[in-house]
Order: sequence, then structure tokens, then C-alpha cells
Amino acid sequence: MRVALALGAAVAVADLSNVQHGFWVVLGALSVLRTNASSTRSTAFQALRGTTVGVVIGALLLELIGTGSAALWTALPISVFVAAYAPGTAPFAVGQAAFTVTVALIFNLIVRWAGRSGSCGSRM
Repeated sequence: MRVALALGAAVAVADLSNVQHGFWVVLGALSVLRTNASSTRSTAFQALRGTTVGVVIGALLLELIGTGSAALWTALPISVFVAAYAPGTAPFAVGQAAFTVTVALIFNLIVRWAGRSGSCGSRM
């Protein structure tokens, strides 16, 4: 019941806030849900902290390496490795930060690709 209420609340927040990619709100809520409320609260704070750190690291990384394809494709496997390796070996916040950096890199690659083709949909 708690999971259904939490996911329903996440969908409502995404709908009411008119965010562009509301599925991330629901996915974020799903990723922090645990078997009891105190674990969920702790994980949610770790996720928030990790996402914030990931945004800062991602922004600094993109500022440092630029948005050229070669730089993005070089950084992507490293961030994917850290995001995949961290969950079993590091605190939840580390994995969340690495995942956030990975998403930033992927979105920048998509933007570069879409810019060459005119739009994302024109190649599909």
C-alpha cells in the first residue's frame, strides 16, 4: 500500500509540476523506496545528496571536457562503469551521483546527434 501511495504521489507531483520528463520523478521515487519508512527516508536523502553532487560533477566535467563527441564518448564508459560498480561497493549517494553524470553525458550526446539530423525523430 505504501509503495502504491508513494508512486501515486510521484505521478501527481510530475503532472502538477509540468516537468518535461515526468517519468524521472516516478523512477526516482521507485529507486528510493525500501521496506520501511525510516530506510526510505534515509535513502531519499542519500539520493538527493547524490543527485546534487552528480549535477555539480557533471556540469564541471562538461565544462572541462567540452561537448565534443570524442570527449563525451571517452567519458561515458567511465561514468557507466562507476554507476554500475558503485551500488554494491559504495554508498547509495555515490551510485546516484555517477548515474546523474551518466545521464548528463548521454543527454549531451543525444543533443549533438539530434542537431546533426534536425530532430531526434527524423532518424527513427
